[in-house]
Amino acid sequence: MLFQKNKKSEQNNEPLAENTVRPLWQRAVLRVGNAGANVLAGTFNAIVVTGALTIGLSQYSDSGNPLDGLNNILTDKNIEMMEQRSSSVLAADYYTNLLPQKQYTFFGDTNHTVGGIRDYFFGVENTQQIIDTDVKHVMIEYPEGMQNLVESLSNGALTKDQFVDEITAQIKPLWWSEEQTRHYHSLMADMIVTLNDHGVKMHFVDPGLGESGMGDDSKELLFEIAGELVGLLSTEGVDASMSSMEIFIATQKFVYSKLLSDVGFEARLEKLYKDFFEQRLGEDNKRIATNIQDIAGDERAVILYGAAHIMREHDLDEMLGEDKTQSISLYSDKHSYADALMGAIYSFYLPEKPSRIHIITEQNVYDDQQVIVAPPYQPRGV
Repeated sequence: MLFQKNKKSEQNNEPLAENTVRPLWQRAVLRVGNAGANVLAGTFNAIVVTGALTIGLSQYSDSGNPLDGLNNILTDKNIEMMEQRSSSVLAADYYTNLLPQKQYTFFGDTNHTVGGIRDYFFGVENTQQIIDTDVKHVMIEYPEGMQNLVESLSNGALTKDQFVDEITAQIKPLWWSEEQTRHYHSLMADMIVTLNDHGVKMHFVDPGLGESGMGDDSKELLFEIAGELVGLLSTEGVDASMSSMEIFIATQKFVYSKLLSDVGFEARLEKLYKDFFEQRLGEDNKRIATNIQDIAGDERAVILYGAAHIMREHDLDEMLGEDKTQSISLYSDKHSYADALMGAIYSFYLPEKPSRIHIITEQNVYDDQQVIVAPPYQPRGV
């Protein structure tokens, strides 16, 4: 009966039943054919979906790069979340209330390469806010061994141009041109003079990389990497208009090429990271905190430092006393704050998230705490 049933199926042009016995070679060919068809269909579908997704993501990128598009979508979402959870206050009004609250107010420099952060901090508006709120000291992340230049400018021993010449000869960030460096130092000079006229002093409080507890081999590698990266990024055409994704990809090309060409690079790099976090953000922080305490005494201070120094456990604010310190992070614009790629990278190293965000181009502060409720800080004996 089974044979007759299968025969009938063949006569009716119906497919043979699965239990029909075929020659081994036919079954092998059939299985391979079906498998090939499935693989091809799956590959085709994957190509179609990937292509459609790539085209869609590219539309969200100024450069047409789909990775940039994905980063932009996530970044836009982060901006929405920030706006929903935070109250927005005009910066000029906000600092009038913020600065008097604690003895130490840290301004977190979130990106040393972004000149807009220094344009704001050393600018006329911030200088006047510091004066109006009875701050007595401004401290910045410059080597303490160069404090004599500040004193010479303040007492008239150096003119502004001489100060700019002297400090620019010693401080030359790789990521700024000579013109940019002189511009920021010129703003700094104006701030020093104006503050001094109102009884406020500027202090360089950093031990400087030369005096850092980092090992000499780590310092050497740090400068080597920085120099090569700046050269690479210039070669790749990376500039301020390029996205963080494009810069990140260019940087990864450098890292992987070094790993492939230099057998000792990985070990040196791991040692540098360990040294940097244990020494630069550890032992150096202890010296920095001591300098700040010795200079300020009981008086109020505003401090501009790299955000990494105040966004980790056992960092500067904890060393100085959390009851005495507060911080606000400076970002040039919303995108630089909410950038999804950079946020993911920083999250590995900077676990503490800022609750106060100053978006400089917006002239606004976004505060997760909504309102300032603490009474103003009062020095002892006042």
